[in-house]
Amino acid sequence: MLLSRADAVTATSICRFASEFLLWTDLGRIEFRVPSGLLTLTNEHIIPAGQFLRHFRETSTMGFKLERLHIWSGEIADQAGGMAAKLAPLAQAGANLEFISTRRQPDQPGTGVIYIAPVTGPAQVRVARSAGLVEAHDPVVMRVEGDNEAGLAYRLTQQWALAGINLQGLSMAVVERKFIGFAAFDSVTDANRAAQILADLSAAS
Repeated sequence: MLLSRADAVTATSICRFASEFLLWTDLGRIEFRVPSGLLTLTNEHIIPAGQFLRHFRETSTMGFKLERLHIWSGEIADQAGGMAAKLAPLAQAGANLEFISTRRQPDQPGTGVIYIAPVTGPAQVRVARSAGLVEAHDPVVMRVEGDNEAGLAYRLTQQWALAGINLQGLSMAVVERKFIGFAAFDSVTDANRAAQILADLSAAS
């Protein structure tokens, strides 16, 4: 695809178009609106999961920063040390986890489920699989980060609700003047729509 000067974008600056974010799918592409229409970036241009947010911090002027997390999950024993036992081989493999979430399974007493991200590289993937973890496509988890302000969680969740998006779960915390949140969606479609709403809110602020 030949881009005009106004559309020019490279793999190291794609986040400059993030305020016009349209789609983030599992199909190996990201699409952005640019002055001449719609720009599609394929696998070779996409910054891998786990690197996107770090690059975003350097290049984005958005009020919100977001990243689709690629989750791995598995069963753990609901007992002291159950979580540590699952995390031990990953730590030994050098995994630097940015997301960990656990919950009990009421229908299976004595067990729980753990969700983690990221798992990167062949060695970590092998260790994760040997520990009983698998790539999870449900829920679709998005990490959201930005400047904290009063009423932000309400404004954000209200706009998602008005769009008919039903969250599986949401956790948010504030560190100094920044907030970080993890939103779990039922589908990639809902996550895409939520991302567009974030971009709209940022543009309006």
